[in-house]
Amino acid sequence: MAPPVAGELGEKLVEVAARNKTRKEYEQGLAAVAETLGLTKGVGEGMARFQKSLGTVLEEQRRYNLKQVDVVLPEQVVALNEVWSQLGAKVRDEKAMGRNPLEFSRIVKGYIDHYLSDAQIQSLFETMGEALNRATKAWG
Repeated sequence: MAPPVAGELGEKLVEVAARNKTRKEYEQGLAAVAETLGLTKGVGEGMARFQKSLGTVLEEQRRYNLKQVDVVLPEQVVALNEVWSQLGAKVRDEKAMGRNPLEFSRIVKGYIDHYLSDAQIQSLFETMGEALNRATKAWG
């Protein structure tokens, strides 16, 4: 930390330092927003592909008069939906998050680190795929 400077220059330096701190916090908040949007988009696309796969299974079931299958989704899918709800509730107040982007960044990082890591999301989709495969094995 630099020693304090007296006079008008010192006042301006304090002002610049405060603005730099605010800018850094906003940059961290914007990075968290970008990461959250990317994560949301990726998971959303994955869920859409899974839904399409389910539609294909139902279509084949009807077309070939196959035994009706039940795709039992793992608890992990339900838990992920709950995590999205919790995260949304924490960051819903856009004005408050805009005033405190560092808090937004901290909240998002906590959720990603604990619930939404790449490995956890990969496991989620693998588990969903396995559930679909188990269900359609009843046809074989």
